[in-house]
Amino acid sequence: MNKIEDVAKLLGVELNEYFTVLDEKGANIGEFCFDEIGFPNANVLLNLLEGTYTMVKKPHKPKNGEVYYFLSPDSNFNLQVGKRTFQNHTIDYIYYKAGNAFRSVDEAKRQSDTLFHDLIEYYEGEEKK
Repeated sequence: MNKIEDVAKLLGVELNEYFTVLDEKGANIGEFCFDEIGFPNANVLLNLLEGTYTMVKKPHKPKNGEVYYFLSPDSNFNLQVGKRTFQNHTIDYIYYKAGNAFRSVDEAKRQSDTLFHDLIEYYEGEEKK
């Protein structure tokens, strides 16, 4: 039985989702993805699993007509996951540009803390300029 999809999910990606791999010094090793057959480089996979190498996921870029998920505040300003179909509207591009367009509800939930932290860092960095 092929467990490659389980390994991909363990590392936080889906099958056929490309990501960049960085070595322990931050040097770019290349772009990789898991597919139905496996992973193209056993050494890179071992280093990812050991935590020596890190993955940098590409932001999801929905196509016109594709459903995507995003984070937005509810009436109490707590983050909740919303669902939209990408229709080339301004809000679709705003969500994409802010890194707030996700493939699934689970991905949106996993990224909620990171997105919030990134926005605060961006905001505070702008104040220092």
